[in-house]
Amino acid sequence: MLGAEGSFNFTNLHENRVSPLRPPSFKTFELDDIAAIAGKVGYAANNWLIYAKGGWAGANIRTEGTNPLNGSTAAPRNWESGWTVGGGIDYLVATNWILGVDFNYYNIGFDRSAVASSGGTATWSNANADVYAVTGRISYKFGGL
Repeated sequence: MLGAEGSFNFTNLHENRVSPLRPPSFKTFELDDIAAIAGKVGYAANNWLIYAKGGWAGANIRTEGTNPLNGSTAAPRNWESGWTVGGGIDYLVATNWILGVDFNYYNIGFDRSAVASSGGTATWSNANADVYAVTGRISYKFGGL
């Protein structure tokens, strides 16, 4: 089997870190959406399909630098590019019904600074957002076998 797939995932991933150099300043990382376009290659036998995939991934990333001493904040948001790999297995349980489970690893790299006035700078250098996702699904296949 050869193919391609596109996907869009709504996420709500957040992380806050206090600055070790300037407490109580902190930086925030948010990843709100992931999109991917991947090529797929697989092997089908009887009712089973096993496949691997890989390709481009992008994520909607927001970074924030905050200085709580004076309330200044900077929070740029951009789509950043990266890559994805994964695989899965599908099983045809009835004429047109398929059960499947799928694993994806997303790696989104970015360099960014969020600068808030008076020392609220938060810098991410050679940073990566690593996301591991497992999806279970029920699919309906239109048409014949």
